[in-house]
Amino acid sequence: MPESQAKFRFWWFFFSLAGRLARKPFIAFALPMKLIAIAILLVRYAGVSLTPLVSLTLVIFQLAFAWPQYAVTIKRLHDVGRSALFALHIPIYLVVWVCYLVFFNYVSRTQPFNFLPYVIYNFTQYACLLYSFILFLVLAIIPGTQGRNRYGPHPHRPDQSASEVF
Repeated sequence: MPESQAKFRFWWFFFSLAGRLARKPFIAFALPMKLIAIAILLVRYAGVSLTPLVSLTLVIFQLAFAWPQYAVTIKRLHDVGRSALFALHIPIYLVVWVCYLVFFNYVSRTQPFNFLPYVIYNFTQYACLLYSFILFLVLAIIPGTQGRNRYGPHPHRPDQSASEVF
């Protein structure tokens, strides 16, 4: 594969929202992301006190992989014939997470303790994570639509029409 084509595939895979993605590349990217998310949750809720450096590393990790995770999920949704609306949990979780960080670091220092933001954050976090794991399982199991669909050609047979597949 020429270098320019390899660069295009890299940028397309991690940053583009267009096209379709087969199951194997989706699983190869999304499964480690889910395992890391589980590990972070286990460490966080095991009562382990994280140093500021580790906390900053986790924040950078989440921000760095938010868009690639979104892009890969959308392309896999396109492969099964669904719209990007099914992946809205990723930006919703990110917005709630950033709002929580702002509240926790700035607002809570200047005002008395308010329990509601913690409840909203935890509910949203668990709801988004549960939906994310269910969506991952569904997208890992369901095969893509055969032939071309409204999002592009089949990832393994880009030049076949639907009538040639059957």
